[in-house]
Amino acid sequence: QVVFWLGRRHPASRACLPPPAMAAHGARVAVCTERAAESLEGGAVWKKAEEGSGGCWLVPDCVEDSRDDAELLHGSTSYLSMLHDAERNRAYDLGLRAAAPGAKLVLDLGAGTGILSMLACRASASSCRAVACEAYGACAALAERVVAKNGLTDRVRIVNKVASDLEVGVDLPERADLCVFELFDSQLLGESILPILRDAQARLLAPNAIMVPRSVGIRAVVVECVALASADLPEIRGAPWPMMLSELGLFGDDTAIRPLTEVWQAAGIDFSDLPSLGPNVATASPRAIASGTVHAVAWWWELDMGGGTSHSSWTPKGTSNGSAAARHHWRPCLSFVAPRGVEARSTLQISAVHDDDAVWFAWHDPGSTTVPPRWVEGVTTIPPERERLLLAASAAFAGSLGRAAATLADASSGQKHEVLVLPAEDGLLLPALASALSAPGVSGTTAVIPARTGRRLMEEGRLPGDLKLLAGASSVQFQPPPSVLVVEPFSPAAVLPWELALDCRRRVDAVKKMVADDVLVLPSAVRFLAVLVECSSAWLARQPLPDDICGLDLSEANASLLPRRSMPLECHLCELPWRPLSAPTEVLRLGLREAGTAWRGSCELLATAAGDCHAVVVWAEFELGTGLTPGWLSTGPPPPGGAPNGWSQAMQLVDVPFSVSVGEPGAEVHLDFSVAGAVRLAVAPSDAQGGSPTKRPREA
Repeated sequence: QVVFWLGRRHPASRACLPPPAMAAHGARVAVCTERAAESLEGGAVWKKAEEGSGGCWLVPDCVEDSRDDAELLHGSTSYLSMLHDAERNRAYDLGLRAAAPGAKLVLDLGAGTGILSMLACRASASSCRAVACEAYGACAALAERVVAKNGLTDRVRIVNKVASDLEVGVDLPERADLCVFELFDSQLLGESILPILRDAQARLLAPNAIMVPRSVGIRAVVVECVALASADLPEIRGAPWPMMLSELGLFGDDTAIRPLTEVWQAAGIDFSDLPSLGPNVATASPRAIASGTVHAVAWWWELDMGGGTSHSSWTPKGTSNGSAAARHHWRPCLSFVAPRGVEARSTLQISAVHDDDAVWFAWHDPGSTTVPPRWVEGVTTIPPERERLLLAASAAFAGSLGRAAATLADASSGQKHEVLVLPAEDGLLLPALASALSAPGVSGTTAVIPARTGRRLMEEGRLPGDLKLLAGASSVQFQPPPSVLVVEPFSPAAVLPWELALDCRRRVDAVKKMVADDVLVLPSAVRFLAVLVECSSAWLARQPLPDDICGLDLSEANASLLPRRSMPLECHLCELPWRPLSAPTEVLRLGLREAGTAWRGSCELLATAAGDCHAVVVWAEFELGTGLTPGWLSTGPPPPGGAPNGWSQAMQLVDVPFSVSVGEPGAEVHLDFSVAGAVRLAVAPSDAQGGSPTKRPREA
């Protein structure tokens, strides 16, 4: 296996190391940039094997599992929410009950906790045995404990190998006559299920082995999504965008994503009769049900489990106080296509294409015999992430920051300002900022940006000729020194609000010798807002597993799947069913030139709606100045049901949900963080909440 890892700056350590789990759990080789590889010197996990013009090749220096590694593997992924998915578990249980009664030997590919092997053995005769293949060492050890807990050690054998290393006569006594697997991601094929099955059928399975699931179909609908169109780039159309489309209103009344056709069956794969290596093309002619502009194809997959049971990656729209855990593990996808206007009742021609790695969509060209390619040829730069594209195109972000910068530069009557701009390293917002700063009050503008980014923007003709570029913070002496400093509050490594604030503060500090002592900084400060939310699905997805999942006890897995400490979670609140229970309230404020290394704040949140509080959500707002509209640049969520805006928020789940009543104090929130990276976000119900459990704050 080859893992491509892109090192990115971290606000505290300045470099982000590849996780030890990458070495300990099957990664044979990792690839990173040369600059990122320099940060690995002295590390115990990775060692440099080879350097080349494209970067550095690294190999694991050790492959031993550890307790901390197991926590990293499971505690920070969606594995727990997958096991909480009652519909998924029930679908596999029913599918195996229909298929397994006559089985003699079951092969479980990607066994995880061993739940599917145990379900298969329970559904079959007592003589049936299962070989559960699990590549990750810590997970294989966990599966052995779970199987023992359920008294099935004599029937289920855990093998800690990748599937391609299994051998009949060594790991399996004979070829298996039933194969069960759950190696699907939201994009369907991203976990290499087709090559794994192709190898298993050639070497490990009997000729007529039963497959569970039997097949998969891809359901699709052409959509208009104006609010998300800025996230489309031709060079990344081949990468589906997983998204909770039901929470964004698809098939609803008030929608950010509007269907323009009926749903159709776009493609299918029979797991007993696998397709060729591909690409495999299926062209359909859906009829438009409404006029509009086609931006994308929304799609999801549906498994045929056998015995009349099916299971889908589509999740219906939820409620903020529902009883089902959030499905972080499987989401529908959005695949952009070249925009095209359509009229109602017209016929469209769309091709669904897949190979062993991915699914993608494209307009069908009747005059062409070539397969629509997944990627644009000749692309040599890494494109931005889609959330970043949304931000860069947002008037609330780019427009507000540019207008505020120009207003600030013109604030002093008759005075000319030298402006220093600190854009994000990708330079996406620099053209807009440079244009906005072509104001009467600006004598000159200089941007600090990586040399390669500056060259690219200049070659593309996107920057004014009088804009000066610096490749990094240096000892350059300006005469006169810049009196206005504009900082773009964005970093791809800063996903939580305090990380973003500390990144801005670090960048301001790095140029303090280059600017005037009384420099005007924009944004000048950041405030952190907290709000109580009702979001039962997110809370349920991160609770301990019960001792009865389809009649099996998986509670043994909790020690490995649950992190030892509750930590704030990065979330896109717009993809969850949620409801605010209080008004956003300031919990802490930080000036970007403020001295200090640690900050602490607290607030009491007054309930504005009755309900059950499951979490507190925190985001940052950057001060643009008085007299401006808006005066703050917010990283908060859109209203429930609104389209994504590119920002993520921090969510701290409570230990035990508590009820709040309108007009009464709901909870106390405490936020502490430091430049060293220590964070404490705590929430506790107010004592005034009669009958509500009063607990000590849960610390992160």
